[in-house]
Amino acid sequence: MAGEGSSTHVLRMLADPKAVADGVPLVYQRLFTFEPVSDLALLAGRGEELAGAMDRWERWKREDAVPLIVRGRQGTGISSFLNVLCAQIARRDENVLRIELPERIGNEKVLARLISRRLGLPSCAGLAEVASAVFDTHETPGVVALDNLEHLYLRVPGGTDLTERLLTLMSETEPRIFWIGGISTSAWQLVSTAEPNAVSQVEIFDLSPLTPEELREAITVRHQRSGLPVRFEEPTEGRALLRRRLRRARTAEARRELLVADFFDQLQRHSGGNLRLALFLSLEASDFESGDGLLMHPPMKPDFSLLETLTLTQNFTLKAFLEHRTLTLTEHDRIFRLPRHESYQIFESLVNRHLIRALPRTRSEGEERSEVEEELRYSIRPLLVGAVIAHLTARNIVH
Repeated sequence: MAGEGSSTHVLRMLADPKAVADGVPLVYQRLFTFEPVSDLALLAGRGEELAGAMDRWERWKREDAVPLIVRGRQGTGISSFLNVLCAQIARRDENVLRIELPERIGNEKVLARLISRRLGLPSCAGLAEVASAVFDTHETPGVVALDNLEHLYLRVPGGTDLTERLLTLMSETEPRIFWIGGISTSAWQLVSTAEPNAVSQVEIFDLSPLTPEELREAITVRHQRSGLPVRFEEPTEGRALLRRRLRRARTAEARRELLVADFFDQLQRHSGGNLRLALFLSLEASDFESGDGLLMHPPMKPDFSLLETLTLTQNFTLKAFLEHRTLTLTEHDRIFRLPRHESYQIFESLVNRHLIRALPRTRSEGEERSEVEEELRYSIRPLLVGAVIAHLTARNIVH
C-alpha cells in the first residue's frame, strides 16, 4: 500500500479498517480484532504487567494494598488488560464486577446510583452514602474494575470534583473492595495536578507502549493460533543491506529469522508501538493467495503528512480528545469557551479529514457525507490515536 496514494487516502483507509478485515479468513478476523480482547493468550507482551497487578490483588487480600489505577496512553490496551486481569482474578474464586463508563457523567447522584445498582446495594444519592452501604452489607463483590475514568471529569473549573470524590470512595471502602480503575495518561495528568491529595490515596500502575519484542510476541501468537504456516517475502530489489545479510546466512532458519526481524522492526516503526495499528498493518500485508499458507509482504508505511497541515486550534482540540476520550459539541464549547458555530466548524473539519468519528455510528459504512450532529459523542479514530499522539508530542502540545 505504500506509495499507493496520498495521506488523505491512507487516512480514509484507516478510518474504515473493516474493509481490510473483511478480506481475510474469518479466523484471522477474530484473532486480529481491533476491539478489546479477553483472551489471556491474545494479551501477549503484557505478562510482566499482569503478574504485577495480580500481586497487588494478593497483597490486598493480606490487607496490604490500596486502590489501583491502571494508566497508559490511549492505544496501549488498558481495556484489554482490565478484561484479562478481571478474568484471572475471577478464576481464583473471587467475585469480580467490571463497570465501563461509555459516556460522560458529571453528576454525583447519577454516578452514585450507577455504582450502587451495579454493586447490588439500595439506590444511593451520593458517594458517601455508597460507602456507608458497602459496610452495611456482606454481599458486595471483592473486586470492582472501573474503565474509562476519563468520562468522570471535564477540563473546566471544578471539573475534577467528581473524580476526587470517587477516589475517596475507593480509598474508604478499600477494606471491603479492591478497586481497579483504568484511565489514559493524558487524563490522569490533569486529575493529579488538580487533585494531588485525592490521587495520593491510590497506587499508579503504568502500561507502557509495547516494545518491538512485545509487539512481535503479540502478532506471532495470533499467527500461531491460526494454524497457517507463515512465510515472509524476500526483497528482490532495494534493501541492499538486508539482501547482503540474506546471502551470507548459512541456513534457511537463519534467513527466516532475518526476514522476521526486519518485518517486525518495520512494523514497530510504522505503528509507533500502537497494537491496533500494528494489527491492521499486519492484515494489510497478508497475502492468503500466494500458495500454501500465508505470505507476509513488507508492512506499508502510513503517510500521516496531512496532520502537518492542521491549525493550532485543531491540534488543541485533538489534545482535548486525548484527555477526555470522547467529547460532544457542548463539552467542547465549555472547555474552550467557544460559541457553538466555532466548535461545529472545528469538529466538521476533523470529521472531513477522517480524524474523528461519531459514537455510535449513525450512517452506513459507505456513506461519505459528513455532518456533525448536535448531541452525538465523538472520539479520535482508534487506528489514528498513535499518529495523533506522535504528531502532538513533536509540537510540544502533548508531553
